Amino acid sequence: MVPESQLAAQRKAGYFLDLWHWRAHRSNPIDKSDDQVVAEGRFGDKGKSVFFNNWDAEKKQPRFMFDPDKTGGRVALKWDDLINRKLGFEDLYYMREDQTKPYDASHPWKEGDVLPRHVLRPGDGSHADISVAGKARWKDGYWEVTLVRAMDTKQPEDDKIFLDHRVYTVAFAVHRDSLGSRWHYVSLPVRLGLNRQADTSRRRGSRAPSRNGISPGLTSSCSIPDRSAGRCSTARNMREPTRSSKAYRSNSATARSNLRIMAWKWNSTTR
Repeated sequence: MVPESQLAAQRKAGYFLDLWHWRAHRSNPIDKSDDQVVAEGRFGDKGKSVFFNNWDAEKKQPRFMFDPDKTGGRVALKWDDLINRKLGFEDLYYMREDQTKPYDASHPWKEGDVLPRHVLRPGDGSHADISVAGKARWKDGYWEVTLVRAMDTKQPEDDKIFLDHRVYTVAFAVHRDSLGSRWHYVSLPVRLGLNRQADTSRRRGSRAPSRNGISPGLTSSCSIPDRSAGRCSTARNMREPTRSSKAYRSNSATARSNLRIMAWKWNSTTR
C-alpha cells in the first residue's frame, strides 16, 4: 500500500493523466465536457461535474421530472420518439437541471413516458473547465467536436498547464458502444510541441488539416469506425501537459440523434 503522503507528493509533482471526457448525451447538449484526472485511481476534478444521476436510491424512484412550465407543457419524453430516433438537436431530448422539478409519483404517468437517467448542469470549479467550441454536431455519418480550455486553469493538481516551448503527449480514445467490457478505439500517442519541434509542432491558435485521421496542432481530429456511442476522451502523459483544444470526428451510426437510451420507461407494470 502506497502511503497517502507519497501519492499526494506524486500528484503535486505532476504524475497523473489529465482526462477530457466528452459525451454525446451527458455533456454535449450543454456544450461542456467532463474533466477528470487519473492518478492512483480515476477521479473527477474538484467541483461539481456537468451531470448527475437522476435516481434516488433510498426512495427507489427518479429525483426529478420535467417542469411543464419550463418545457412547453412536457413532463416526460416519449419512448417511441427515442427508439425511432425522431428527435433532432433542436428538440428536447435531455434533462437540464434548470428545467426540472422534484419527481411526483402521483402524477398520472402514461405508458411510454420516459425520464432521462442523468440530469445536466453547468458544473463548477476545476470540474467544469472544458467547453465545446461552437456546436458539436452529427453530420454525414460523423461527429464533429472541438473542445477548448484555458492554457492555465490555476489547478496544477487537476489539470496539465500548457506552456510555450514545452512538448506534450496526447492520445485519443473513442467509446465503441460496448458497455459490458468498456471497449474503446484508441490512438497511438502523439507528441505535440508548442513553438518547439516534436511529432507535430504548432503555435498558439494555429490549426492543421487532417492527416491519417489525426489533425495535428492545438485542434486535432480523429475518425473512428461505426458503432461508437458518441463519446470521446483524451489522456495526457504522466508528467507533460497537452494541447488546449481538441476536435473529434467520429463515425457513429448508433449516436445519430445524440441519444443513448439511459432512462426510465413507464409501462403497464411500472409502479
